[in-house]
Amino acid sequence: MATFSPTRLRARRIAAGLTREELAMAVARGALTVSFWERGVKTPYYGTIVAAARALGCDPADLCEPVARRASR
Repeated sequence: MATFSPTRLRARRIAAGLTREELAMAVARGALTVSFWERGVKTPYYGTIVAAARALGCDPADLCEPVARRASR
């Protein structure tokens, strides 16, 4: 299982040479929304993560972090 990673989104965006505005246009959202995602204020829907990954030239999993499983009792 994985969860969205604001840090990974920002790193991928910067590595791709895109501004927040450019990424926002690519995923049909506002730059403020992208800023919210990068700061962890809001979490994008899965379809938006897929669109962002496409715009950044990566796999959607690259924008997520694994979640540790709890030990069964």
